[in-house]
Amino acid sequence: MPGVVRSTSRYKLLHAIVQKKRAKILFELYPKLEEAYNLVNSLRTIFRNKKLTKETAKEKFEEWYGESCCMQPT
Repeated sequence: MPGVVRSTSRYKLLHAIVQKKRAKILFELYPKLEEAYNLVNSLRTIFRNKKLTKETAKEKFEEWYGESCCMQPT
């Protein structure tokens, strides 16, 4: 069934390209949405990193929190 795998991979690639285009349009229209998206992704990075010790993760979280709190609300 190599054809099925190939078409599924092609679909995922095309889907990713379409999603990137949509995100670009949304972020151009709503810059705060992009800011929020980036904040969430940076927080996810901390939680997904299984190599961090609890102490290091806490430090990174506090750093992230400090940066996110400094954002100017509009």
